[in-house]
Amino acid sequence: NQLNYHPNMVARSLIKSETMQLSLLINDIHNQFFVDIIHYFEMAAMKKGYMVSVCTGQDDFDKYVSNFIARRLDGLFLMISPTRCKPEKIYEMVDCSIKIVVSGNLCLDPAKVSSLEPDCYCCMDRALRYLRSFGHQRIAYLSAFEDSYPNDERLPAYRKVYREIFPEDQKVIMTGHRV
Repeated sequence: NQLNYHPNMVARSLIKSETMQLSLLINDIHNQFFVDIIHYFEMAAMKKGYMVSVCTGQDDFDKYVSNFIARRLDGLFLMISPTRCKPEKIYEMVDCSIKIVVSGNLCLDPAKVSSLEPDCYCCMDRALRYLRSFGHQRIAYLSAFEDSYPNDERLPAYRKVYREIFPEDQKVIMTGHRV
């Protein structure tokens, strides 16, 4: 304290091969869901001495990959649409020793990349039962993905739960990008 000493994290990272830097790459910083994730992610990381940078995914995914590799990130939490990134680019970061956790229904090799996904069936069950408790009888499902999109577990969960709750009613489903 008397000498006003502060550790040099750049020098430390050269010796220890760790930068103590993490990053989140998310779809939309304006969505309260992502704001909460950022908040708690940063709190947990700071307790362990990590610095966190938040990227909004508005740029070309390949540019982010190049930057993450160049900065020698220790880890990345990736929460962007599967349509916006290429698996080979994610594996490129893994090959450069960046630890990656994905969320958002990305189908990747679990031996290389960790995944953190919600229990879509449980969530859909709670949501549909909640709406039914207010007397709603027909609850539509809207998705940006096509019906045949294999990575989105929400639609199969909706179909299964809806059939259980409203067995006689015909589902209202709209999928895919509509202009």
